[in-house]
Amino acid sequence: MAAPRVLLINPWIYDFAAFDFWAKPLGLLHIGESLRRKGIDVALIDCVGPSDGKRFGTGHFRKQEIPKPKILQGIPRRYSRYGISEEEFLRQLDSTRGFDAVLVTARMTYWYPGAFRAIQLVRHKLPGPPIILGGVYATLCPDHAARFSGADHVHHGPASADLFRLLAQYMPLPVTGDEDPVIDCHPAIDLLAAPRYGVFTTSEGCPFDCTYCASHLLAPRFRQKSVEACFQDILWMNRTLGLKDIAFYDDALLTSASSHFIPLMDQVCRSRLDVRFHCPNGLHLREINTEVAGRLRQSGFKTIRLGLETATSGSERTIDNKASCEELVHAVSALRSAGYESHEIGVYLMAGLPGQSREEVEESMRKVKEAGARPYLSEYSPIPRTALWEAARKASPYPIEEEPLFQNPSLSPCAPEGFTIERYRWRKSIVGRDPR
Repeated sequence: MAAPRVLLINPWIYDFAAFDFWAKPLGLLHIGESLRRKGIDVALIDCVGPSDGKRFGTGHFRKQEIPKPKILQGIPRRYSRYGISEEEFLRQLDSTRGFDAVLVTARMTYWYPGAFRAIQLVRHKLPGPPIILGGVYATLCPDHAARFSGADHVHHGPASADLFRLLAQYMPLPVTGDEDPVIDCHPAIDLLAAPRYGVFTTSEGCPFDCTYCASHLLAPRFRQKSVEACFQDILWMNRTLGLKDIAFYDDALLTSASSHFIPLMDQVCRSRLDVRFHCPNGLHLREINTEVAGRLRQSGFKTIRLGLETATSGSERTIDNKASCEELVHAVSALRSAGYESHEIGVYLMAGLPGQSREEVEESMRKVKEAGARPYLSEYSPIPRTALWEAARKASPYPIEEEPLFQNPSLSPCAPEGFTIERYRWRKSIVGRDPR
């Protein structure tokens, strides 16, 4: 008897801009490996596809300019579909028949048009198998997804026994009801076509509860994998798949560093792996001391990003509880002592927060430069059900509650009037050329 088959789809990105900053559908890849371990035959269509991979595997995606959705017609920017052509997608669908179910993800709330289009094309080409939509969008906007996506089922929340019980309605699938979280297995990166880098996480969830962040909604509890399991993931990506660049997706990589991160990096160093590590999600700078900074350097971390969010005196404790300017100075000093140059230490600052002025952002950027690091602006995206959502809803001129497309940070949906138009002019004088 043939094994049940499941098709995974990572849909296109429809947006004003997109860049491959180690961007892979990690949750979908974990589900794929978990299903394979249950005896399911799994295939993946990656509509986004690889980028040009010019720096540590990152780079520009293929794109095609397309008409903007009607509600975005007034935005004076070009809108594109990032990834493979629809013709190529249809060719891949034609070559992958006989599936028992199709799983589609949507990684950002405002990227749902790509998922909708993929569902529409799958429905036309493969009318039989059920289509299940999951991911960040389905979790944060479940009612919108249920009304408009065209999927048979909308799965919200982390992949769990609930998802497997749903799949078991359509195929013989062993479900005990107390399945281990899917992060306990490595992500099925080998399903991707010619991957240039690896991605993984050593934990799920986050112990912090920042007002702008949805981490606690996407994964309600914080749990770290064992050091040995994490090391085996790294070993598999590096030695089995031959990937030199590996990005950590953790929201709290350095939590309990003495019993988690440091032993893991010690094991990496002892194994003499030829690897470069990257932390695009940002490290909690409060956890960085001389010992941690030394391990980062010794084990091969090339991309260092720290999360400060804001450095203005009036608001540094109002949107997160992670760090202060004094802690930034100590963290940067430790990293500089470990051998990192100022331009190698990036610090994320949020721009476009409800009520935030240009002057506040400028002050934060200057303080980061004074500390000896490089500021990176992270434009604020209003996220449903977060603590800052109500303030965002009141500040935005857009109907962000009714239409997730208006949650796109490219619109600066909650910033004061004029913030978006001016931002590139003034940021260059402070931070210089945008490294992306």
